[in-house]
Amino acid sequence: MSMENLNDEERIAVTRTAMAIVDSWKLTGEQILFVLGLPEGTRTRQLAKFRDNTPFPDDPEVMARANHILHIAEALVTAFPKNPPMRHLWMQKPNRRFRRKTPIQVILERGREGLSQVRAELDCTYMWDQSGSVRGDSQAAGGR
Repeated sequence: MSMENLNDEERIAVTRTAMAIVDSWKLTGEQILFVLGLPEGTRTRQLAKFRDNTPFPDDPEVMARANHILHIAEALVTAFPKNPPMRHLWMQKPNRRFRRKTPIQVILERGREGLSQVRAELDCTYMWDQSGSVRGDSQAAGGR
């Protein structure tokens, strides 16, 4: 889903879904503010409104982070389709690819970059796109 040009209803749906996901990660209010990249001055009490029917601010940084969060959750469902508890456990378990840190720790330490790293670990197509491996058809065909 492209986060650009969402109508209010779609932004509310994205907001509520992203909030449910970060809530499932058992983050504090302050941690949620950081992970979402909400503007400075946003108070933790505002999070209750986001859980209800107030959309995130129409801010490219916030929407990019929400997009990563939605895709991380989607990739966890793909990785563990019949084992929902494993989706939660994967986020909480130290991972050798993150130097024995948990995915949650990586996100909390690196913000948007951490979200991108966790998403790349779970979603090989996203990692492929990020690596610059995607080329135009003429390059893939040897430049002909």
